[in-house]
Amino acid sequence: MATVNVTVSLPDEVAALAKTTARAEGTTMSAWVAGLIREAATATAARRYLDWDRQSGDDMAAWDRAAAARRAEAMRGAEW
Repeated sequence: MATVNVTVSLPDEVAALAKTTARAEGTTMSAWVAGLIREAATATAARRYLDWDRQSGDDMAAWDRAAAARRAEAMRGAEW
């Protein structure tokens, strides 16, 4: 994966906390921060989708649940 260098200014205590936490998780601070950004972006997208779903009148979440129930019913009793 290609990477770019980005400069971010953090308070000393926040930078130390990030380094310590990343080290404890066995990763680099850059990888740890990248993971947090991915998680935050995904959570934001999910919230936006749910907000849109509630406001649109199109209950996509209900459709998703119904589709999952149909798949589960189709698989009921299947032997692997």
